[in-house]
Amino acid sequence: MTSRKLAVLFALCFALAASAFAGDISHARIVRLSYVQGDVRFASEYKGDPMTDTNANWQTAVMNLPLRQGYVIATGDGRAEIEFENGELAFLDQNSVLEFFDLSRDDADRITRLILRQGSAEFSVRPLQHDYFSVTGGDFSVEALHKTTFRMNNFDDGSTLNVLRGALSVLPKDEDGIPLERGQSYSAKVGDEAAPAIGHALDTDEFDQWASNRIEQNAAATATAAQAAPTPYGPEYTSGYSDLYTYGAWSNLPGYGLCWQPYGVGAGWSPFDYGSWYYDNSFGWGFVGAMPWGWLPYHYGGWVFNNGWYWNPGAYNPRRPLGYRPVTGVWVHNAAGTAIVPVNPMDRSGRPPLNLEHGLYPVNGRSVSALTAPGTQEWKTEHRPGRDALTSSLVATTAPSRVPMSIANGGAARVVNFGNDSSIVYDPHDRRFVNSTAGRPSSERVNNGAVRGMPSAEAVVPQERGGVPGRNIPSPSRATTTANGVPQVPGRNNSMVPAARAPQAPPEPRSGSMVRGGGWPSGGGSRVPSSAGSSFPAGSAPHTMPSSGPSGGGGRPH
Repeated sequence: MTSRKLAVLFALCFALAASAFAGDISHARIVRLSYVQGDVRFASEYKGDPMTDTNANWQTAVMNLPLRQGYVIATGDGRAEIEFENGELAFLDQNSVLEFFDLSRDDADRITRLILRQGSAEFSVRPLQHDYFSVTGGDFSVEALHKTTFRMNNFDDGSTLNVLRGALSVLPKDEDGIPLERGQSYSAKVGDEAAPAIGHALDTDEFDQWASNRIEQNAAATATAAQAAPTPYGPEYTSGYSDLYTYGAWSNLPGYGLCWQPYGVGAGWSPFDYGSWYYDNSFGWGFVGAMPWGWLPYHYGGWVFNNGWYWNPGAYNPRRPLGYRPVTGVWVHNAAGTAIVPVNPMDRSGRPPLNLEHGLYPVNGRSVSALTAPGTQEWKTEHRPGRDALTSSLVATTAPSRVPMSIANGGAARVVNFGNDSSIVYDPHDRRFVNSTAGRPSSERVNNGAVRGMPSAEAVVPQERGGVPGRNIPSPSRATTTANGVPQVPGRNNSMVPAARAPQAPPEPRSGSMVRGGGWPSGGGSRVPSSAGSSFPAGSAPHTMPSSGPSGGGGRPH
């Protein structure tokens, strides 16, 4: 055998060993829940609609929670921010549900396809190379292939889109893309899909201002951090990097180069003292750092002990995806039980972890104890402990309630209050909001959906009762819920609450849409990531969308 063949064989064996050591998800696409305010929940195991699946495993979300393909995030009386690998951001307003339908790779290109099932969301997109980013909500999708910021609302009687910066393409159902640019809006109403409205940008509200401030703060912090120290992983990965500059300092350690340590920690501090342990079916037990900086150090690189613990970003190869770890630790076991050792950047598969001499975290009574000495008994590396090895720190909760919401005249987002004193109800026959009079028989309705003697539905959208447009959100305490989580307004027939509709699948990336600088896509063959380039193991493909739903539903995701 020639020396060249031996070298190739050695490189292949080393790559396989490194892959096995890092785990099956070393090249998975994982994004970060970077901000949590108020009631925020997530589910990772569900079928069909996560809001109506009674077996969905909803849990309370925490900051720095890793999100993968198949997860869904929901807000009640709260807000959330999601940070993607290269610093792209998604923001959820109150009573909103966002599904991560597809987080995958096609070679080095990232493919992101999201579903806004209900509510309001804003997206700051800045694709690299041939990245693909789309959001589906209501009866259309948005394809963002260039740097842009946009707001999408998906309500019961229609959906709206506002382009705040840059340009994008709107993909109505079964139609070619429509280019929109900054200052333009797009709206489509249920029952009137043939005449979508393209107009001037809608007025911004407090949610837009909040998201804009978060975008500016993130950009400024990342730029400042890059000037102070080089980004460990280049422009392809900046998520969480600015937090390191804000909450810690870099030092040069012999043999390791630049290493980072948080401010204010003493010699007795150890990495896994503060955070949450939780289980995911795809990658097992993971750790969620409780500190604002607790993203990068717990999922990339490793730990070095030098009169105290430092985080080292590890080697970076720009030609291959950055390897993700559910926890920057090595599981070990012996006759006494299971423990975890902080991983060292120079650890090698099949060999004892280098940081073992500096201590380990034993698992006692299904919880992880404080750092202790390893003792004299030999420890062996373990692939990963079973689901019953620990107790999750995250709290189980119920599915979020679907809150009825409507758009106002002209497509401006506005929430309809369904309290006991409301005169607005939803007509399930015409799928529109109309005036109602208590005790008025249903036979008095006329064909246009309005009560005889009352204005039409277009004229009865309620005005704000104080506050900012789009923020008049009904309190959950004013309504009970049915078994499937749909709000039941006291004293009203539940048929007045719009039923959820079966969603259409997001568009597949098209060959024309993946080419940069050539104008807007005009169709073409699909470019579906091959199974070889899949970012997750078998069994974790995007959820299959229902092929049929209630007639006349228009395929609107809820």
